[in-house]
Amino acid sequence: TITPRRGDPVAVSITYTASVTNGRILWTAAAMTKNGEAVSQELLDQINAHMSSSWARYWKNHRQPGRVTAFDIGEDAITVTLTSKR
Repeated sequence: TITPRRGDPVAVSITYTASVTNGRILWTAAAMTKNGEAVSQELLDQINAHMSSSWARYWKNHRQPGRVTAFDIGEDAITVTLTSKR
């Protein structure tokens, strides 16, 4: 639920998928509902563009050196496997 400063709370559900491409983790919003109604593809595209740049900035500042070769999403953790650049 998102509660804006002005207005009523909005019930939001979003499903992300993740993949490894060129040594990077890419997150994609696959589906989203707002108050039980599916959002448009245009909005999903906007979310994906924002998520991509936000994740890239976060990862650049917090990752360890190396290239992502695999990752696993568990119940309470995400495990990332890196190979070092030699």
